[in-house]
Amino acid sequence: MEDKPQPFSILPISYVFLDMAMPQMNGLQVLQEIKRIYKAKNFKYKHVVIEEPVYIFLTGFSSEILEPTLKKAGVESCHMKPLETGELM
Repeated sequence: MEDKPQPFSILPISYVFLDMAMPQMNGLQVLQEIKRIYKAKNFKYKHVVIEEPVYIFLTGFSSEILEPTLKKAGVESCHMKPLETGELM
């Protein structure tokens, strides 16, 4: 019988998109939990160390207010919703 896959153990994750307004946890809380998991584990995929993903926030809140907090938390960019076509390219 095969072991059940653990979170983050199947494929490397390059980008994580988060929203500030989510049920049960806000995006910043989710970000902190993901970072805690990455820090606690030595992730490898086919003997290659997996780097922590790039974090991108999407929000309906003012990005000017959130941006300093998110940058300090390691977020690469913050975008206001709704997004324009090609804005993330």
